[in-house]
Amino acid sequence: MTPATGRRIHADARREQFLDAALELFSERGFDATSMKDLAEATGAAPGLVYHYFGSKNELLAAVLAERSFFPKLRALLADLPDRPAAEVLTELAERFEAMLSEREAVVRLVAHEAQTDGQIRAELERRIDDATGAVARYLESRVAAGELRPHDSVTAARAIFFTLVMFHLTGTPAGDSPRCLVEVVLGGIAAKVDRG
Repeated sequence: MTPATGRRIHADARREQFLDAALELFSERGFDATSMKDLAEATGAAPGLVYHYFGSKNELLAAVLAERSFFPKLRALLADLPDRPAAEVLTELAERFEAMLSEREAVVRLVAHEAQTDGQIRAELERRIDDATGAVARYLESRVAAGELRPHDSVTAARAIFFTLVMFHLTGTPAGDSPRCLVEVVLGGIAAKVDRG
């Protein structure tokens, strides 16, 4: 390993340490109540070193949301939605999304709290939600084209799944069979079938 490579590995490790500490502090204290000095103290670094990696606290927050949230895993999951029946794909997606919410509890707390008052966080959240729901909507539209699903508002259907699972999580409602049941309701609707023949 060359000295330059060793320095790069050390720099990457330090950056990861700052991101981990920022996520913990932001979710515990809130974004506004946490200073870059607090972050430096939590990591044993000089305050100026934090600014070497992140030009501002907002830039640090954007990096936390981009790299420590459930969005990167969700993006990877949505990148290649298979050409399988909607009931299978959406159930798998809903179950995995619910698991991601549990794995990233600190991010969920951070986003839920800060998005209410911070326009930047709200905008970043909306952008990422639009990306996720757009990917699912495109998949649903492909199933309409294949004749499996009837034409419908695919963005609303995707949001119904994501938003309901987030609300279950925020309210502490046990998931249980909720992801599967939610997909059944979205796909089948709840109106009684009327025989008009």
